[in-house]
Amino acid sequence: MEDVTQLAQYFGSELAQYSIQGGDQQQGPFTQTTTVQLPDEGRGNARLAFAYNLGDQPAYTYWRVVPMDGEGGIGDASNVVALNVEAPVRVLGVTPLQGL
Repeated sequence: MEDVTQLAQYFGSELAQYSIQGGDQQQGPFTQTTTVQLPDEGRGNARLAFAYNLGDQPAYTYWRVVPMDGEGGIGDASNVVALNVEAPVRVLGVTPLQGL
């Protein structure tokens, strides 16, 4: 007999939205910055994807996503991702082209 615990772990659970959370340290604490609501037609889809723009100057360095059900109950948080917003320095041009 095979163990079906992993298959049945979330049986009957509802995924209604995701909490986008940021923090200053990788271990937390994390603060919810917004939620992303799932469209009704997306619920129950095994390959659901979404995108969220943090903006040019995000408030935090570390980010994670937490699933939430329709009653506000939370699931297991995603892995923490470090966001480096410092852009590399690029030389766009040099003038004059000749000299000593």
